[in-house]
Amino acid sequence: MTETTTLNHIHSPAIFIGGHARTGTTLMHGQICKSSETIQVTKECSYLRSLVEAYELGLRWFQAHTDDYFDTTEDLTRFHQGLIENYLGHAATRFGPDCRIVQKEPRLSPYFPELAYLMPNAKFIFMVRDLRDIIASQFTRYQKSNTQFDVAAEISQFISTHQRIMSVPNLLQNRLLFVRYEALAIEPLETLRIVFDFLGLPWENAMEETSWVTKRPHFDDSASELDEKPIRSSSIGRYHSILNSALNEEFERERENLKNTIGLDCYFDAESDRDSLIHTYMMNETGDHLEAADLLFGSAPELRAQIS
Repeated sequence: MTETTTLNHIHSPAIFIGGHARTGTTLMHGQICKSSETIQVTKECSYLRSLVEAYELGLRWFQAHTDDYFDTTEDLTRFHQGLIENYLGHAATRFGPDCRIVQKEPRLSPYFPELAYLMPNAKFIFMVRDLRDIIASQFTRYQKSNTQFDVAAEISQFISTHQRIMSVPNLLQNRLLFVRYEALAIEPLETLRIVFDFLGLPWENAMEETSWVTKRPHFDDSASELDEKPIRSSSIGRYHSILNSALNEEFERERENLKNTIGLDCYFDAESDRDSLIHTYMMNETGDHLEAADLLFGSAPELRAQIS
Protein backbone atom coordinates (compact mmCIF):
# COMPACT_ATOMS: atom_id res chain seq x y z
CA MET A 1 0.00 0.00 0.00
CA THR A 2 1.46 3.34 -1.02
CA GLU A 3 0.99 6.62 0.79
CA THR A 4 -1.31 7.82 -1.98
CA THR A 5 -3.61 4.81 -1.68
CA THR A 6 -7.22 5.86 -1.09
CA LEU A 7 -8.66 3.87 1.78
CA ASN A 8 -12.35 4.07 0.96
CA HIS A 9 -13.65 2.18 3.97
CA ILE A 10 -11.18 3.78 6.37
CA HIS A 11 -12.60 7.16 5.41
CA SER A 12 -16.24 6.08 5.42
CA PRO A 13 -18.45 7.03 8.40
CA ALA A 14 -18.52 3.59 10.03
CA ILE A 15 -20.28 3.25 13.39
CA PHE A 16 -18.83 1.55 16.47
CA ILE A 17 -20.84 0.73 19.59
CA GLY A 18 -19.17 0.09 22.92
CA GLY A 19 -19.47 0.46 26.65
CA HIS A 20 -18.97 -1.86 29.59
CA ALA A 21 -20.74 -5.22 29.44
CA ARG A 22 -24.44 -5.07 30.47
CA THR A 23 -24.87 -1.41 29.54
CA GLY A 24 -27.22 -1.95 26.59
CA THR A 25 -24.71 -2.27 23.75
CA THR A 26 -26.66 -5.13 22.18
CA LEU A 27 -29.89 -3.16 22.46
CA MET A 28 -28.33 -0.08 20.84
CA HIS A 29 -26.82 -2.25 18.09
CA GLY A 30 -30.25 -3.68 17.29
CA GLN A 31 -31.86 -0.25 17.15
CA ILE A 32 -29.23 1.34 14.89
CA CYS A 33 -29.21 -1.60 12.49
CA LYS A 34 -32.93 -1.15 11.84
CA SER A 35 -31.90 1.74 9.59
CA SER A 36 -32.12 1.11 5.85
CA GLU A 37 -28.73 2.83 5.54
CA THR A 38 -26.79 0.41 7.76
CA ILE A 39 -25.80 -3.22 7.42
CA GLN A 40 -27.89 -5.85 9.20
CA VAL A 41 -27.25 -6.91 12.78
CA THR A 42 -24.09 -8.99 13.01
CA LYS A 43 -22.41 -10.99 15.72
CA GLU A 44 -19.83 -9.28 17.92
CA CYS A 45 -16.72 -8.06 16.11
CA SER A 46 -14.12 -9.88 18.21
CA TYR A 47 -11.94 -10.37 15.12
CA LEU A 48 -11.83 -6.63 14.43
CA ARG A 49 -11.12 -5.99 18.10
CA SER A 50 -8.12 -8.33 17.87
CA LEU A 51 -6.76 -6.37 14.89
CA VAL A 52 -7.03 -3.06 16.74
CA GLU A 53 -5.65 -4.63 19.92
CA ALA A 54 -2.61 -5.78 17.93
CA TYR A 55 -2.11 -2.21 16.70
CA GLU A 56 -2.19 -0.86 20.25
CA LEU A 57 0.26 -3.55 21.35
CA GLY A 58 2.57 -2.75 18.43
CA LEU A 59 2.63 0.94 19.37
CA ARG A 60 3.12 0.27 23.08
CA TRP A 61 6.02 -2.11 22.48
CA PHE A 62 7.43 -0.34 19.43
CA GLN A 63 10.96 0.29 20.68
CA ALA A 64 11.19 -3.04 22.49
CA HIS A 65 9.87 -5.32 19.73
CA THR A 66 7.97 -3.76 16.84
CA ASP A 67 10.71 -1.57 15.37
CA ASP A 68 12.41 -4.71 14.08
CA TYR A 69 9.47 -5.11 11.66
CA PHE A 70 8.49 -1.49 10.88
CA ASP A 71 10.77 1.50 10.41
CA THR A 72 8.43 3.99 12.08
CA THR A 73 5.13 4.11 13.93
CA GLU A 74 3.70 5.72 10.80
CA ASP A 75 4.63 2.56 8.86
CA LEU A 76 2.88 0.49 11.52
CA THR A 77 -0.19 2.71 11.28
CA ARG A 78 -0.39 2.44 7.51
CA PHE A 79 -0.02 -1.33 7.73
CA HIS A 80 -2.91 -1.61 10.18
CA GLN A 81 -5.03 0.77 8.16
CA GLY A 82 -4.59 -1.66 5.31
CA LEU A 83 -5.69 -4.55 7.53
CA ILE A 84 -8.75 -2.63 8.71
CA GLU A 85 -9.53 -1.55 5.15
CA ASN A 86 -9.47 -5.16 3.96
CA TYR A 87 -11.67 -6.26 6.86
CA LEU A 88 -14.25 -3.52 6.33
CA GLY A 89 -14.23 -4.05 2.57
CA HIS A 90 -14.91 -7.73 3.14
CA ALA A 91 -17.75 -6.90 5.54
CA ALA A 92 -19.23 -4.42 3.05
CA THR A 93 -19.18 -7.03 0.29
CA ARG A 94 -20.79 -9.56 2.59
CA PHE A 95 -23.49 -7.38 4.15
CA GLY A 96 -24.09 -4.49 1.74
CA PRO A 97 -21.59 -2.33 -0.15
CA ASP A 98 -23.88 0.70 -0.08
CA CYS A 99 -24.64 0.49 3.64
CA ARG A 100 -22.77 1.91 6.60
CA ILE A 101 -20.76 -0.59 8.61
CA VAL A 102 -21.93 -1.00 12.23
CA GLN A 103 -19.77 -2.98 14.65
CA LYS A 104 -20.34 -3.75 18.30
CA GLU A 105 -18.38 -5.39 21.08
CA PRO A 106 -17.91 -4.17 24.67
CA ARG A 107 -14.27 -5.34 24.70
CA LEU A 108 -13.57 -3.09 21.71
CA SER A 109 -14.35 -0.01 23.85
CA PRO A 110 -10.87 0.44 25.41
CA TYR A 111 -9.45 0.59 21.88
CA PHE A 112 -11.74 3.36 20.65
CA PRO A 113 -8.77 5.80 20.71
CA GLU A 114 -6.73 3.57 18.37
CA LEU A 115 -9.74 2.94 16.15
CA ALA A 116 -10.46 6.67 16.03
CA TYR A 117 -6.89 7.30 14.87
CA LEU A 118 -7.05 4.54 12.24
CA MET A 119 -10.50 5.65 11.01
CA PRO A 120 -10.69 9.47 11.04
CA ASN A 121 -14.36 9.64 9.97
CA ALA A 122 -15.80 6.88 12.15
CA LYS A 123 -18.35 7.69 14.85
CA PHE A 124 -18.64 6.06 18.26
CA ILE A 125 -21.50 5.31 20.63
CA PHE A 126 -20.49 4.58 24.22
CA MET A 127 -23.20 3.21 26.51
CA VAL A 128 -23.25 4.29 30.16
CA ARG A 129 -25.28 2.64 32.90
CA ASP A 130 -25.54 2.83 36.67
CA LEU A 131 -22.55 0.81 37.88
CA ARG A 132 -24.68 -0.81 40.57
CA ASP A 133 -27.05 -2.24 37.96
CA ILE A 134 -24.06 -3.39 35.89
CA ILE A 135 -22.65 -5.29 38.87
CA ALA A 136 -26.07 -6.77 39.68
CA SER A 137 -26.56 -7.88 36.08
CA GLN A 138 -23.08 -9.39 35.86
CA PHE A 139 -23.57 -11.17 39.19
CA THR A 140 -26.79 -12.74 37.89
CA ARG A 141 -25.07 -13.68 34.64
CA TYR A 142 -22.19 -15.42 36.40
CA GLN A 143 -24.61 -17.25 38.67
CA LYS A 144 -26.13 -18.93 35.61
CA SER A 145 -22.84 -20.64 34.83
CA ASN A 146 -21.81 -21.21 38.45
CA THR A 147 -18.77 -19.00 37.91
CA GLN A 148 -17.11 -16.95 40.63
CA PHE A 149 -17.72 -13.23 40.13
CA ASP A 150 -14.94 -10.81 41.08
CA VAL A 151 -16.65 -7.51 41.91
CA ALA A 152 -13.39 -5.62 42.46
CA ALA A 153 -11.98 -6.71 39.09
CA GLU A 154 -15.23 -5.72 37.34
CA ILE A 155 -15.16 -2.24 38.86
CA SER A 156 -11.47 -1.84 38.02
CA GLN A 157 -12.13 -2.71 34.38
CA PHE A 158 -15.10 -0.32 34.29
CA ILE A 159 -12.91 2.53 35.58
CA SER A 160 -9.94 1.81 33.32
CA THR A 161 -12.09 1.73 30.17
CA HIS A 162 -13.72 5.07 30.98
CA GLN A 163 -10.37 6.63 31.89
CA ARG A 164 -8.85 5.49 28.62
CA ILE A 165 -11.69 7.05 26.63
CA MET A 166 -11.48 10.32 28.56
CA SER A 167 -7.69 10.54 28.28
CA VAL A 168 -7.70 11.32 24.54
CA PRO A 169 -10.67 13.65 23.97
CA ASN A 170 -8.97 15.38 21.02
CA LEU A 171 -9.26 12.17 18.99
CA LEU A 172 -12.93 11.79 19.77
CA GLN A 173 -14.31 15.32 19.78
CA ASN A 174 -17.65 15.47 17.98
CA ARG A 175 -17.26 11.79 17.11
CA LEU A 176 -18.17 10.13 20.42
CA LEU A 177 -21.63 10.13 21.99
CA PHE A 178 -22.19 8.83 25.51
CA VAL A 179 -25.72 7.42 25.84
CA ARG A 180 -27.25 6.56 29.20
CA TYR A 181 -29.01 3.21 29.29
CA GLU A 182 -31.58 4.78 31.60
CA ALA A 183 -32.40 7.47 29.04
CA LEU A 184 -32.83 4.84 26.34
CA ALA A 185 -35.04 2.72 28.60
CA ILE A 186 -37.28 5.53 29.87
CA GLU A 187 -37.59 7.69 26.76
CA PRO A 188 -36.45 5.44 23.90
CA LEU A 189 -37.71 7.41 20.90
CA GLU A 190 -36.40 10.76 22.14
CA THR A 191 -33.02 9.21 22.94
CA LEU A 192 -32.79 7.36 19.63
CA ARG A 193 -33.60 10.53 17.70
CA ILE A 194 -30.55 12.15 19.30
CA VAL A 195 -28.45 9.10 18.41
CA PHE A 196 -29.63 9.01 14.80
CA ASP A 197 -29.07 12.74 14.40
CA PHE A 198 -25.54 12.38 15.76
CA LEU A 199 -24.83 9.52 13.35
CA GLY A 200 -26.37 11.33 10.39
CA LEU A 201 -28.97 8.60 9.85
CA PRO A 202 -32.52 9.46 8.73
CA TRP A 203 -35.41 8.79 11.08
CA GLU A 204 -37.62 6.09 9.59
CA ASN A 205 -40.98 4.56 10.44
CA ALA A 206 -39.26 1.36 11.58
CA MET A 207 -37.83 3.24 14.55
CA GLU A 208 -41.24 3.96 16.02
CA GLU A 209 -41.52 0.29 17.03
CA THR A 210 -38.69 -0.33 19.48
CA SER A 211 -38.53 -4.13 19.21
CA TRP A 212 -35.26 -5.21 17.66
CA VAL A 213 -33.10 -8.08 16.40
CA THR A 214 -30.01 -9.69 17.90
CA LYS A 215 -27.83 -12.61 16.89
CA ARG A 216 -27.11 -13.39 20.54
CA PRO A 217 -28.35 -16.97 21.16
CA HIS A 218 -31.08 -17.23 23.77
CA PHE A 219 -29.10 -19.95 25.57
CA ASP A 220 -25.97 -17.78 25.87
CA ASP A 221 -25.19 -16.75 29.44
CA SER A 222 -25.09 -13.12 28.26
CA ALA A 223 -28.65 -13.33 26.92
CA SER A 224 -31.37 -11.22 28.53
CA GLU A 225 -35.07 -11.79 28.94
CA LEU A 226 -35.46 -8.39 27.29
CA ASP A 227 -33.75 -9.44 24.05
CA GLU A 228 -35.70 -8.46 20.91
CA LYS A 229 -38.62 -7.09 22.94
CA PRO A 230 -39.83 -3.47 22.87
CA ILE A 231 -37.68 -1.25 25.06
CA ARG A 232 -38.83 -0.92 28.65
CA SER A 233 -37.38 0.30 31.92
CA SER A 234 -37.87 -2.78 34.12
CA SER A 235 -34.11 -3.32 34.60
CA ILE A 236 -33.47 0.10 36.12
CA GLY A 237 -32.68 -0.13 39.83
CA ARG A 238 -32.69 -3.93 39.99
CA TYR A 239 -29.55 -3.77 42.09
CA HIS A 240 -31.75 -3.00 45.12
CA SER A 241 -32.98 -6.60 45.17
CA ILE A 242 -29.73 -8.26 44.09
CA LEU A 243 -26.84 -6.53 45.88
CA ASN A 244 -26.56 -6.73 49.65
CA SER A 245 -26.93 -3.61 51.77
CA ALA A 246 -23.22 -3.46 52.66
CA LEU A 247 -22.21 -3.33 49.00
CA ASN A 248 -24.87 -0.73 48.22
CA GLU A 249 -23.58 1.42 51.08
CA GLU A 250 -20.01 1.06 49.78
CA PHE A 251 -21.12 2.19 46.33
CA GLU A 252 -22.80 5.24 47.84
CA ARG A 253 -19.66 6.17 49.78
CA GLU A 254 -17.58 5.94 46.62
CA ARG A 255 -19.97 7.87 44.40
CA GLU A 256 -18.06 11.17 44.32
CA ASN A 257 -14.69 9.46 43.96
CA LEU A 258 -16.00 7.47 41.02
CA LYS A 259 -17.49 10.57 39.42
CA ASN A 260 -14.18 12.41 39.69
CA THR A 261 -12.25 9.40 38.42
CA ILE A 262 -14.23 8.70 35.23
CA GLY A 263 -15.47 12.22 34.48
CA LEU A 264 -19.22 11.74 34.88
CA ASP A 265 -21.76 10.54 37.44
CA CYS A 266 -22.78 7.09 36.25
CA TYR A 267 -25.29 6.53 39.07
CA PHE A 268 -29.02 6.89 38.51
CA ASP A 269 -31.08 7.25 41.66
CA ALA A 270 -34.67 6.74 40.59
CA GLU A 271 -36.73 6.70 37.43
CA SER A 272 -38.90 9.41 38.93
CA ASP A 273 -35.88 11.69 39.53
CA ARG A 274 -36.02 13.45 36.19
CA ASP A 275 -33.51 16.10 37.20
CA SER A 276 -30.82 13.40 37.39
CA LEU A 277 -28.15 12.92 34.78
CA ILE A 278 -30.36 11.44 32.10
CA HIS A 279 -28.62 13.02 29.17
CA THR A 280 -26.60 12.04 26.16
CA TYR A 281 -23.13 13.55 26.21
CA MET A 282 -20.50 14.20 23.59
CA MET A 283 -17.03 15.69 23.50
CA ASN A 284 -17.29 19.42 22.93
CA GLU A 285 -15.78 21.36 20.01
CA THR A 286 -12.39 21.76 21.66
CA GLY A 287 -12.38 18.20 22.99
CA ASP A 288 -11.60 19.15 26.60
CA HIS A 289 -14.82 18.12 28.34
CA LEU A 290 -18.22 16.51 27.90
CA GLU A 291 -21.28 18.59 27.22
CA ALA A 292 -24.95 17.67 27.05
CA ALA A 293 -26.04 16.86 23.52
CA ASP A 294 -29.65 17.46 24.52
CA LEU A 295 -32.05 17.36 27.46
CA LEU A 296 -34.52 14.53 27.27
CA PHE A 297 -37.05 15.76 29.80
CA GLY A 298 -37.48 19.41 29.00
CA SER A 299 -35.14 22.28 28.34
CA ALA A 300 -35.96 24.60 31.22
CA PRO A 301 -33.07 27.02 31.91
CA GLU A 302 -32.72 25.82 35.51
CA LEU A 303 -32.21 22.23 34.30
CA ARG A 304 -29.77 23.25 31.60
CA ALA A 305 -27.79 25.18 34.20
CA GLN A 306 -27.30 21.99 36.22
CA ILE A 307 -25.23 20.40 33.47
CA SER A 308 -23.26 23.38 32.19
